[in-house]
Amino acid sequence: MTPYLASSVASSTHRPEVFAAASRAHLFAALDKPTIETVQACCLLALSDWGLGELNRAWTLSSAFFLLGSEAEA
Repeated sequence: MTPYLASSVASSTHRPEVFAAASRAHLFAALDKPTIETVQACCLLALSDWGLGELNRAWTLSSAFFLLGSEAEA
């Protein structure tokens, strides 16, 4: 575990948000050339945001999920 995540998880009671933020950073870096993994990450983050009550962000990610799915490389 990276020092950033270890310190964030140890001091935070909102662990899912910490990992979702790190995942989101990696996801946006991978949007140039979408793969199946990128589409799956987008879907899982949309579900996570929906569960956290972030409905606008979940809707945006679910839209990206469908758009990237048609462009993804296997």
